[in-house]
Amino acid sequence: MTRFRIFNLASSADVGDWLEMWNEWPHREVFAHPEYIRLYTAKHGRGLCAAWRSDAVQVLYPFILRDLAAEAFWDGPEGALFDIASPVGYAGPFAWGAGDRETLSQAFWAEFRAWALDHQVVSEFVRFSLFPGAILRYPGERWPAANQIIRSLQLEEHALWMDFDRKVRNNIDKAIRRGVAVEIDQQGARLSSFLRIYNHTPHQPRVPESLYFPREYFEQIHAGLRGQFAYFHAFLDGAPVSTELVLLSEQSVYSFLGGTVPEALDHHPNDLLKFEIMKWAKQSGKSHYILGGGHRGADRIYRRKRAFAPRGQVSYLLGGQVFSGALYAALVGARQRYGLERGEEWRPRQGFFPAYRG
Repeated sequence: MTRFRIFNLASSADVGDWLEMWNEWPHREVFAHPEYIRLYTAKHGRGLCAAWRSDAVQVLYPFILRDLAAEAFWDGPEGALFDIASPVGYAGPFAWGAGDRETLSQAFWAEFRAWALDHQVVSEFVRFSLFPGAILRYPGERWPAANQIIRSLQLEEHALWMDFDRKVRNNIDKAIRRGVAVEIDQQGARLSSFLRIYNHTPHQPRVPESLYFPREYFEQIHAGLRGQFAYFHAFLDGAPVSTELVLLSEQSVYSFLGGTVPEALDHHPNDLLKFEIMKWAKQSGKSHYILGGGHRGADRIYRRKRAFAPRGQVSYLLGGQVFSGALYAALVGARQRYGLERGEEWRPRQGFFPAYRG
């Protein structure tokens, strides 16, 4: 039986085998679905997935292979060079099964490193899953990013309600008294309404440009990830005033994108919206609702999310490793020379990885 393999999104046969493994996986995390990875394959990126299949344990590790020839600072003599990055979200090498994880980790990463060196991959940057038990031990460096909030749904509804901050409960009561109603849309039928609200929500200027997407991005979600997404819309006097797109895994619901019109903020539609998402998720057999984090650490948005799960704070870990120290140093040097040629004194940003992209 084949153990280590690289699936390529460009191959329909590979995608079929990738989906077969994904469908056999009890957790079926949306961030490892090939069509989710396809959302982030740009002109100079290829969607790939390192897989390990044995009788005892399986691994899926999706990533984007980025061609460094696309970077203006690199035109080196070493030929084509690449690096790896996880797409937006929570990834890492997902593993499941009853096998020996430590033995598997050593074998998997030995194969992966050999593949990386053979394909001129210099480094990799990883965004890890929030559930440490779901991923394989990582041999590179790991460091904390902004904390995230997970709302456990493994409570009876009244206990869930009482676990919110009092302010959240009061806001939900106000929204109900003022006539806010919530609708679920699992087809994307109200995409225009969603985009109108999301693109004009006041907090959006602080969102990184990488999180702005054209309409086609959402249409691609609708076509490729049926059953793995849902929109929730809150209405006031018949008009949509708050909206949220969630992504669905077998056990978890992930808050993805959304917003609220400024004129409706005093009616607290988004508080009710989130409660309705939780109730729907519980009824659908989900165990967790991941609200995410703030845009800048423990900011107002983060504190608002934490009010739904006061004990739900978890660490969000990033990671990286260098496969070729010599090529990594060459890229850092090339980036520095490129800056000097343009009158810029470029230095690697502290804590940024890989340094040559900072």
